[in-house]
Amino acid sequence: MNTLRTALLGFLLLTLTPVSAQKMLDLYKSGTVKLVPDPTYAQGNDWNTVFSTYRDSIRDSHVGARKSLVVLPDNSVIVNNTYRNFYTKFDAQGRFVKQFNLTSTKGKVFKKTEPILGVLDQNILFCAIDDPGNMYVVNNNGTWLKTLKFTFMDRQIIALPQRKLAVVGWTLNDKETSSLVSLVDYTTNTQKIIWERRKARIFPVMPYYLFSVEEPIVASVGDKLMVVDVKAGEMLLYDLNGKRLGQTPINWRGELISVEAQQAKLRKTMEAIEKFPIDKPRDNYTVEELTSFKSQSLANLQRELDNVRTPIVEPSVATVIKDSDGNLLFFEYPKTKNGNNFHVWVYANGGEFVCESTFVCDDYDLIINPDRMVFKDGYLYSLQNLKNATGIPMRLVRFKLTLP
Repeated sequence: MNTLRTALLGFLLLTLTPVSAQKMLDLYKSGTVKLVPDPTYAQGNDWNTVFSTYRDSIRDSHVGARKSLVVLPDNSVIVNNTYRNFYTKFDAQGRFVKQFNLTSTKGKVFKKTEPILGVLDQNILFCAIDDPGNMYVVNNNGTWLKTLKFTFMDRQIIALPQRKLAVVGWTLNDKETSSLVSLVDYTTNTQKIIWERRKARIFPVMPYYLFSVEEPIVASVGDKLMVVDVKAGEMLLYDLNGKRLGQTPINWRGELISVEAQQAKLRKTMEAIEKFPIDKPRDNYTVEELTSFKSQSLANLQRELDNVRTPIVEPSVATVIKDSDGNLLFFEYPKTKNGNNFHVWVYANGGEFVCESTFVCDDYDLIINPDRMVFKDGYLYSLQNLKNATGIPMRLVRFKLTLP
């Protein structure tokens, strides 16, 4: 009986143990990786209560699902709640601990806060940059430590060694937009722009109209910074002082977008703007201002439509996620519904792409997003929606990576 019990215990421990570095790469090379939820993780949580803000909406737009997570060095997890000024804390086993706020050193609660994005030096939490250009930095309890100042907004911020941050930022004025990557020293707030792309501003931003800048993606690889230039299809490697060390092309290409497809997309955008109702003031814009925005937008889009003459290459990289062994997973723009093909890049001997793979999961509807997927110690921590769930479907889940 003792032998059987020992064998069963050993089997259980084996099945719950995350894969090693070499096994992770071997799994990727198999072509398909299955994500299996750890049955021992996040047990006993009342998800209808824990994630009650999942139902939040603003102007009939569902925003409650726009949650993100940060995994702390002790494996506890913080979940950001969009448009709320509180955060949800889970312990290392995924059990709900508390909701907490950011506070001043005197205990005053911050009324408006941004998502917590990462950790420096084990216990320094940094937030996204707010509209005035402030980045709040707090301790693990949410108490304010310092404020960093910026002259641009952020798309992505990651922690680097030596108390540094890499910020993918953007700015915009009447004439142009700018996408940039800046190295930031946490101690001094010194900032150094190491990459920048400027682009003429084609049309004004109408309320509720999405405006995107062709920004890169950054990842930490050892004591280096990788800047993935999505538009150019290349990876640029920098040291922590901002010196460029190398350049590597992404060796798969996106599909060509024909002249006809570009024109169809522009016409569809113009049709959407034409239908934009201007019958009353909105968000502090007068009817006259909205009418002017609409007219200028349509005129500039028409000018862009008239200038479409050649096919363009579709960007091939949608996002990049780093696993717990330092491999970079380059996800393609999905060609099919729920598609999540990714190319694995290994930072060794100068770096190389080694294989193409995909994730599959029986229990959850996968959303591939680095804000909702964090690798640590061979596990993948994630916020995903449980299939066929009753009530609120979102779960904090810890996946094991296995063969199908």
